[in-house]
Amino acid sequence: MVRSGMVLVVAFLVGFAGSALAQSLSVCNYVSPESKFSSLSLGGNYNQFNDRYKDNSGNSSSGNLALRGQLWEDGPEWGYRVEGSARVRLSGMNAAFDYTLDSTGQMRRYLSQDIFAFGGFNSAGVPGQSGLTVDAVAGAGWGRFRDVAPLAKALKINDILQNMKVISQSLSDEKITELAQTIGKQRELGLEGVMKAIEQSLGTSLNVGAVLALQETLMTSPSRFCGMDVSVSVGYNIINPKGQNSVVLTAKANYAKAFSPSTEVVANATWRTPVPMSVSTLDATISLHHALTETIGELSMTYSYHHIQEPNSMKELHTADFMIRMQLQASMSVAFSLQASLGTGYEEPEWNFDVSFKYDLF
Repeated sequence: MVRSGMVLVVAFLVGFAGSALAQSLSVCNYVSPESKFSSLSLGGNYNQFNDRYKDNSGNSSSGNLALRGQLWEDGPEWGYRVEGSARVRLSGMNAAFDYTLDSTGQMRRYLSQDIFAFGGFNSAGVPGQSGLTVDAVAGAGWGRFRDVAPLAKALKINDILQNMKVISQSLSDEKITELAQTIGKQRELGLEGVMKAIEQSLGTSLNVGAVLALQETLMTSPSRFCGMDVSVSVGYNIINPKGQNSVVLTAKANYAKAFSPSTEVVANATWRTPVPMSVSTLDATISLHHALTETIGELSMTYSYHHIQEPNSMKELHTADFMIRMQLQASMSVAFSLQASLGTGYEEPEWNFDVSFKYDLF
């Protein structure tokens, strides 16, 4: 029954995205000479866990604090991506804790418009301890990703201006595109500079209500992405907790589509195997992110699939996540999430309820 429900979740994700209302100007039409994105956030949560066994021996409650950062840039010829997280986990009444670090880095050289070669690293574990794994990777791929949040915000601002009677009819596609290019320079111009540029573009001064509404949109609207890429890489375990260094083959595919300023679908898949190919793993996810209201924030629904193929056995795991994030202020939000999992060897579905907060440092 749970597995059937997860299939329905996937169908809903795809169907919802496919039925999103088309706009005269697609969010994915936004093109910038360079795509840049950076974020740093501090988050924490309280977790109530119900395990897969009927005796409930593994049930627990715990919490953690996590610092997450992401930085990437894509230019005409060069691009780089760095992602990382540091997590401290608190468990039990004695407040015992452990921590882990996960990070990836990649430098890309575009050989043509969309074909690229890259080199980088992947690491996971605890520095200075035996659980740390570090892989050096190199490979090639095709495709690009673009941060289209500026056009998503411009389309949203166009709707706000109409609803507040600042403009009598929708701005032209050319004017909205011009507005998006201005918003794309927000890090350089600052919020005040963007607001002045918007007023100049409209040829009118905005009232207090419109200024506050536009500032909130510029500061709190979520990121939106469009594009796809596929890549194949060869890696080598520089550090391996099992003490056996090996060559690793990896194939990846990523896809993102912003159907409107409020709706985005993101999907990715990663296949990985050591050489010789004794064991292989496949991880795939598809997510729907949909902005509800300014107060409630965003609804996210995700289906994940994990598959391990061994010489004489196969294991798989299906997971469905539902989350509602409420925006308390420009940089602070709180989220409520529910997760259900069903996999090989489970006696019953595994449930996980989570309450968390997130604070964007920048």
